[in-house]
Amino acid sequence: YLRNLAYERFGSSNMEGPGLQLQWDRDHGDLCGAWVMANEAGRAVGFASATAAPQWPGPTLQLDLFIHPRFEAEAGALLEPLAGRSERLIMFMETGHTAIEAALASAGFEREGTLRGHLNAPDGPRDIAVWGRPPA
Repeated sequence: YLRNLAYERFGSSNMEGPGLQLQWDRDHGDLCGAWVMANEAGRAVGFASATAAPQWPGPTLQLDLFIHPRFEAEAGALLEPLAGRSERLIMFMETGHTAIEAALASAGFEREGTLRGHLNAPDGPRDIAVWGRPPA
């Protein structure tokens, strides 16, 4: 249900409006990176963005990652561009996506906590895991 926290995308929603904001942010320095993962037919099946997160100490980026459930085992591909970044990284995601969680752990992230029932979804509250990667 949580698609992209920085651009307030939840559930089945259109990225057209937020896509324009994403382009603006890219052009004005607030977006530090965005990546798309495509399947063999060239269709987008995953999206990641890293945005400046000035509310956290030091240079910090907020990572948002959404992958179609059938491609979650390939989540590591969307994390590869972050390997050389020196900033602290923070990510909020729904719990229960074990393949994505494994990819985050392999990329140096640690699960720092769980916000129980903090996300309102149409089928009821959902838990959010907080993941972080310390600065290099």
